Order: sequence, then structure tokens, then C-alpha cells
Amino acid sequence: MSSWRLQYEWNDLESAAHHLKIGIEQSERIGNLLIQGDGLRTLSIVQQASGNPGAALATLKKADQLTESRQVAPSRASATLPATSGLHWRKRIWPRPGFGLSK
Repeated sequence: MSSWRLQYEWNDLESAAHHLKIGIEQSERIGNLLIQGDGLRTLSIVQQASGNPGAALATLKKADQLTESRQVAPSRASATLPATSGLHWRKRIWPRPGFGLSK
């Protein structure tokens, strides 16, 4: 099990986000766009779980931009994650009144 997932399951969301960001940075350095996109989608889940829908939406948009600009699709590995569909997650993440964000 990857480190971020274990931290996520233990509800250590800050540590999970940290590990995901390291993986995203490493994938950027080696040019692995597939892992980078999956990492961004997964990070958006952790950000949402942390109560930060604005950051989650921004991260998801980055993943979508990567997908569109490089024509990179989510991998089969991320198919088990609910964030593989940008539209699906935007509907769930989009700030709603009373969700801790000011109007």
C-alpha cells in the first residue's frame, strides 16, 4: 500500500497530501505525465476530505488541463478512485452555501 493511502486511511490528511505532492513533483521531474495526472486527481480527494473544496477544485482543474494539453487519460490504477471523472468531482467539490466558504 502506498504511503499516501495509509496516511489517508489513518485520517492523517496533511501527511497524505505531503506524500502526494512529493510524488507529483517527482513525476514532473522525470516527465511521467500519467502519474502526475493521477497524483493531482488523488490530491484533490485528500484536499476535499480536509475540508478545502477550493484547493480541491483548483487541483482538479490542473489535472484536467494536463489531460487536455498532453492528451493524457487517467490510468487504470486510478479507476478505483472516485476522482477520475473531473466533471463528477467538480459537482461534488464545487463550493456550496454553508460548506465553510463565505458567499
